[in-house]
Amino acid sequence: MRSSPRVGKARLLLGGLLAISAGALLLIAVMSAGAAQSKRFHYTHLVSVTGHLVDHWTINDSDYCGLVGDGTVTVDYHTTKPALARPFIDPYAGSDNPKSRGSWVLGVPTGGGVGHMRSQHAAGTITRVDHATETLPPTGGDCGGGHDKSGCGTRALVTPMSIVLGYDTHRLLADLGTEEFGYSRGNEVHCHIGELAIFSAPPSVAGGSRRGELFVNMPPARVLGRRLVKVTGSSHKHSSFNEGGVIVSDDVTRTVTVTFKHR
Repeated sequence: MRSSPRVGKARLLLGGLLAISAGALLLIAVMSAGAAQSKRFHYTHLVSVTGHLVDHWTINDSDYCGLVGDGTVTVDYHTTKPALARPFIDPYAGSDNPKSRGSWVLGVPTGGGVGHMRSQHAAGTITRVDHATETLPPTGGDCGGGHDKSGCGTRALVTPMSIVLGYDTHRLLADLGTEEFGYSRGNEVHCHIGELAIFSAPPSVAGGSRRGELFVNMPPARVLGRRLVKVTGSSHKHSSFNEGGVIVSDDVTRTVTVTFKHR
């Protein structure tokens, strides 16, 4: 059961929480005009993604019936099938990095030109573990039924979407769009979790960039001429907060691997 006010109760938060600019998402790098361009588009790679997240959280609330203990939230996901794309560096593409001229683009046909590969359907699991117990008064008594952990355990992720975009000329940006970790199919889960609400938010807990972004470093473009190339990005963040005498902490590790298979 979630008690911290730090994280909101929105039921479905997708990767837009990264505040990726609309210009980056809707980027069109025009390569030739006309609708016939999409028919001539040459895909060069199959792109697949896997991701892993672990949030080891603690809570120390010494008030009557407050929770004390720790637990974990573990998320594993993968794209359900490889996506077709043509990775390249577009020197004219917009980037959220003001120091970058151009960006990597996992190119797909978009109208009469080429745009970023869309979010891809994924599958995966979320495992919630809660070792916290309630603080009983020294004089005895109970907390009216005890700490409910009926929602703990492993469940399938609800409609997860894998997001991989070009960020600048050296990096991709990776994210996971899914339901908030404290909910399942719109209902609050009876299992305490940490301060991390989704894969990249809040940024102060998720780690990565100041906006919670997870970056994946890309090799020189010529390397993608190989039959199989795997690139991995990871982040690690430890955070601790004192919220009105309740001390909470999160230790979050995230890893995303993008695999390019030349056709």
